[in-house]
Amino acid sequence: MSDLMQEGLALMVLGMGTVFTFLIILTLATGFMSAILRKTSQPVPQAAGGGRTQSSQMEKIAAVAAAAKAAHDR
Repeated sequence: MSDLMQEGLALMVLGMGTVFTFLIILTLATGFMSAILRKTSQPVPQAAGGGRTQSSQMEKIAAVAAAAKAAHDR
């Protein structure tokens, strides 16, 4: 192989190795942060009467959609 091909191959291997190493470090850091958050976070309390909250929210969404359609049809 020519010197140019060897240099290109070496640069390619170096670049791919750098990216692979960075991805491994990123994966380990994400797993570490996830483990820390699992240990330190507290569960979110559920709202009482969850069914009513859902239907109330759906009614608000329907009202906004109707208002948007009415404004669009003008």
